[in-house]
Amino acid sequence: YDGSLILKGAISKTGGFPNNQYIDLELGSDEIQVMEAVGDRLFVFTETRCVIVNVAQDVEFLEADMPGYGVKKPRQVTKIGEGLAIINSTGVHFFNGQEFQDLTKGKVDHTPIDARAAVMYDHNRKLLYCWFDRADTTTPTGILYFSFITGSWVGQNRSTVGGTGKALGEPGSNGALGEDNKVWFEDGNSLYYIGESTSNSTNNRVVTLETGKIHCGNISRNKKFYKIHVSSKNANTQVYVSWRTDESSGTYTVQGTLTTNEQIHTISLNNAKGKWIQIKIHSLLAPSDMEIGDITITYREKTLK
Repeated sequence: YDGSLILKGAISKTGGFPNNQYIDLELGSDEIQVMEAVGDRLFVFTETRCVIVNVAQDVEFLEADMPGYGVKKPRQVTKIGEGLAIINSTGVHFFNGQEFQDLTKGKVDHTPIDARAAVMYDHNRKLLYCWFDRADTTTPTGILYFSFITGSWVGQNRSTVGGTGKALGEPGSNGALGEDNKVWFEDGNSLYYIGESTSNSTNNRVVTLETGKIHCGNISRNKKFYKIHVSSKNANTQVYVSWRTDESSGTYTVQGTLTTNEQIHTISLNNAKGKWIQIKIHSLLAPSDMEIGDITITYREKTLK
């Protein structure tokens, strides 16, 4: 047994691996954990590195050896079209056909990714499901969602949930694409899936949308913020609009709600001053079919003295 050898079968033969035809990666004490083919490349993962082998020609050659991209389990690697996503202790990385992109750097660096890590792709909603470990022990697993539509992290699930046929759970295997483009995986004696294409609009959801620091083009000037205008659809009076500035001690002030059947909501602000403003739209009972459109701000720059 040699965990660094890849045996080669004869061309056009369905079985048989002769001992004298192989690719030797010379991994030392490291061993191959996962292999995935993307185009003319073979991605070979050990626990500490990713080795990329070009197999386009009769004679294979080593294209890259990348320390820090290793995985421990097959569930930590998933294919996305002609690309590849991996999750390990360094973060979540996506190979776009040309290079690896770090999807977590500067965005969710604080999230601990450890033994329960897994990654799977929801083909219906173009979401990357990323299982990770949490620091606390009460709910030790969670899921982050990366959208390939917006190119950003769009949500998280902080509780352990599951059951036969449910959408979430802690993976015991890698995923396999099945009926209705759902990705199925196994955990113990139960099957789980991701990949729902729609959600029931009659069920309310916990929703939080938080903007970054909006400085209106000049972060050095003090401003007075008068109004927030929010375009929405299918909201209700339990969807709240809050704000904070650099002069509000870091706490959010709840200022209004998105009332039902209005398309554009105007929220008047009280004593909102500062160099920047952040806006948070949040609810414990938001309709699943709620949509948030444009967010605009009415403000005035304060005169320098």
